[in-house]
Amino acid sequence: MKVGAGENMMSLLRDLRLVYKIFTLIAIALIMVITVGIIGYKFTQQMAHNSELVYTDIFIPNAAMVEIRTNNRAATSFALETMLARDEQLQKKLLADYKDRLVKNKEQVAKLDKANLDPKQAELLNKFKEKYEVFISEMDNALSLSVQNKDTEAYELYSTKVSVLMDDAQSVMREMTDYSAKRAETINKDNLSSAASAALISLGSVTVSMVIFVVIGLAITRAITRPVQSLQELMHSAEAGDLTVTGEYRSNDEIGQLNRSFNGMLKAFKLTVEKILSAATTVSATATEISAGVEDIATGGTNQAKSAQKMNELFKDFSLAISSVAKSAEQASELSGRTMHLAQEGNQILSASIQGMDRLNQQMSRLELDSKKIGKSSK
Repeated sequence: MKVGAGENMMSLLRDLRLVYKIFTLIAIALIMVITVGIIGYKFTQQMAHNSELVYTDIFIPNAAMVEIRTNNRAATSFALETMLARDEQLQKKLLADYKDRLVKNKEQVAKLDKANLDPKQAELLNKFKEKYEVFISEMDNALSLSVQNKDTEAYELYSTKVSVLMDDAQSVMREMTDYSAKRAETINKDNLSSAASAALISLGSVTVSMVIFVVIGLAITRAITRPVQSLQELMHSAEAGDLTVTGEYRSNDEIGQLNRSFNGMLKAFKLTVEKILSAATTVSATATEISAGVEDIATGGTNQAKSAQKMNELFKDFSLAISSVAKSAEQASELSGRTMHLAQEGNQILSASIQGMDRLNQQMSRLELDSKKIGKSSK
């Protein structure tokens, strides 16, 4: 099935026109580039999201938590100094600084409330706010005692209760900070893992894409170059005089059309050559006949020359014969005269002979009658 599918794919690829083959190669390259780009973009977006998560959900809350812890220490320090101070103006200034730190902490806690905290962080924040409210309430009580010059009671409240509450609140905030640091480390590991996965997947995608591109590119290149080379070899063979070659490439692309045109051209050329050879054979035969005729004419001319020579000799003999006949005629004329004389003499003799014959005939008739009479008498 795979072989059949591969053959069908190659047949389909072979039948494509050259522009579509090149377009297919370009399209595959674009698809591979887009695929690698999408994979890289996806992992880049994920890493960017993780980085934003680190900033919004970890860095900003951590900064707020660090500032809260710093403000808590500063507020505690201002509260202790207020308890120890004897100058009223100094106490007012220290109380103002203390309250300013509380306001800043309130702002930072509000930031934490708006931050995208996970359930664990939200739980720790609520726990911190509970302890922090108790801590502030007891700190305010201690400061109130200090303002009333009840320093002993104020310090005792601070040392026995306020400091413990502050440590509890700071401990919760420290736990939140440590948890955020661990979460940041986890996100950083995820980023590193995503980066490694992105690099691995991108490398794998590029490798697979390159393999596919090379395989299809080689297939398209072979589909173009092999029939062209084959057709070029056929043209060289035809150029060398072999008109029996035939292109075997069958396709609907431009090379297939060129192959069919070459076969048609070669067939027409072969028919033309055959006609030329046939005409040349006819001309050769005609030339042979003409040559034979020329030889016959030459032979006849020779014979005619000989005959003319013989006729000339005959005419000479005839002329001599005529001369001889003329002489003979003269002699014949003389003989004729003589013959006429002899004929006249012969005629006279013949007449005498005829007369003698008539007389003899009469005598024979009488003799016959006498014989008949004698015969009758004898009876």
